[in-house]
This record gives sequence, C-alpha cells and structure tokens, in this order.
Amino acid sequence: VYLKMAPEIECWVGRHWVMALVSIFYIIVVVVGVPVGIFLFTQRKRMLNKLTDESAFKFLYERYEIEVIWWHSVLIVRRAVIAFILMTVDSPMIQGASAAVVIAAFIVIHSLAQPFVDDNLDLLEIVTLFGILLYSISGLLYFPHLSTRTK
Repeated sequence: VYLKMAPEIECWVGRHWVMALVSIFYIIVVVVGVPVGIFLFTQRKRMLNKLTDESAFKFLYERYEIEVIWWHSVLIVRRAVIAFILMTVDSPMIQGASAAVVIAAFIVIHSLAQPFVDDNLDLLEIVTLFGILLYSISGLLYFPHLSTRTK
C-alpha cells in the first residue's frame, strides 16, 4: 500500500514510520494540546481573578465574556474540524456538504453563546460564518458534474 498523495512512499516502511510518529506528536501537541492549553490557561486566569493583569497572552481572553472566556479554543477547534474534513474526505461534494453542516452548527453555537464583549463582534462573526456557509453551498450548487463529455 502506498500513500495517496505521495505514491513513491510505501506505507509503514522506512521513512513513513518517521512521518507517522511526527504527525502523531503534532496531533497530540498542536491539534489537541493547544485548544486544551488555552482552555485551562483562561480558566485558571478567571479562577485566580487575574484577568486584568498585563499578560502576553491577554489576546486569548480579553474580547470574550467572562462566562465564555475560553472561546478562543472553540475557534481553534472549528478550524481543526474543517481542516480534518478537507484532509480526510476525497469527494469535493462530500467535503462541501460536510463543511456546510459544520459551519451551520457553529452558527447555532455562536448565536447561543454570544461570546464577544462587543455585540458588533458577535454580529460580525455570525455574518462571516453565514458568508462562508453560502460560499460552501454555492460551491455545491455550481460544482460541474463529470460526464463523458466533460472528462
């Protein structure tokens, strides 16, 4: 069995093991560790009542309501889910449909949470997500169907 994106590399032989170990480390540290770390960091700041202290990481929590101070980790998870869909799903139609469902779910989640201190930022985020949703749906509607004539 060979890698789909690099057919010259045989799976689970030689350098593929190194790539697999590096990717597992990356997934654990970056994809899981960063959102969890941000969540724990912001919760700890809130519990210790140190939200007004000057910090190099103040950008992670200063624009969010106190109840959802960890919201930045939700934004990272949203991006990771979309990236996961794009990397694992081969069919453009299924990619588009899956992305549309995920974006619609995050529109609902964001509408319920209203995480930003400034209501204009909440509105901007929802409008932006709707734009991305419409872009995904229009891609599905206008995707050229492959036929014998267009191949």
